[in-house]
Amino acid sequence: MKQNIVFVTGNKNKLKEVREILGENFAVVNVSVDLPELQSMDVKEVIVEKIKEADKVFRDQNIMDKIKEEFKNLDININSFNDFIVVCEDSGFHIDSMNNSEKAEKEPTKMFPGALIKFYLQSVGAKGVIERDRNSNARLSCYIGIIKNGEIIEPIEAIVEGKVADEFIDGGFGFDPCFVPDLSAYSEFDEYDGKPYSTLPSEVKNKISHRFVAFNKLREMLSKTTYGNARPNFRRTSKRNSRRTSRRNSKSKAKRGGSLQLESDYEYVEKYMKYKTKYLELKNKD
Repeated sequence: MKQNIVFVTGNKNKLKEVREILGENFAVVNVSVDLPELQSMDVKEVIVEKIKEADKVFRDQNIMDKIKEEFKNLDININSFNDFIVVCEDSGFHIDSMNNSEKAEKEPTKMFPGALIKFYLQSVGAKGVIERDRNSNARLSCYIGIIKNGEIIEPIEAIVEGKVADEFIDGGFGFDPCFVPDLSAYSEFDEYDGKPYSTLPSEVKNKISHRFVAFNKLREMLSKTTYGNARPNFRRTSKRNSRRTSRRNSKSKAKRGGSLQLESDYEYVEKYMKYKTKYLELKNKD
């Protein structure tokens, strides 16, 4: 069964990438809502506040109705807030030459422009970023805010090292032309070494990018648990029903000559053994 994700973004390119990264085992829908955004270089600080705002907004019934409609288009029924996971993502571009060396060493993901890269790009453009700081060491960070089972959990972090591009090559979106990733750990992609994100085929970028690393961590985390339509293998039942089930199991195994192995309701097992002991005591007296 697919796991249900609501990705809060107004960026269609990000949505496309995330769907490709998570793969067919995840049903990812997008609900675009306006969230107040903290203006800070610190991406983690921004995403922590962003997911708090998302948590407030997604309690609204009108938003919930939109979510239900989006999943209905995928033939998935949503009944409550616990039937899906909400995620939001933000990235930062951290350029060493725009910061003093001490800060670059101690706080590599809190350097300028960081989460303010979108405003920096709007001001000078990708060409301006490259012209000012070409070949400078740099890194991209990605943080994912998560609401799971109606509760906010610790965000996921990912960092990819690299440098500012030497020349502008159009392609991709956002700061893709500006960043050249360090591919030293990816021998299978040697032919793309030294090339900016903007030149990479999507099937390559979505295996090495900061966004891939972060959402791959999310995928691994969710593969260890179960959300959305993929339910855990238990149901909330009354004690009476649970005991009836356990009693039927014990009787059927007894008829087959098998050993008694009750799979649930330890309280019932304890009482069963107590009554059985009492029964044997009475029987021996007779």
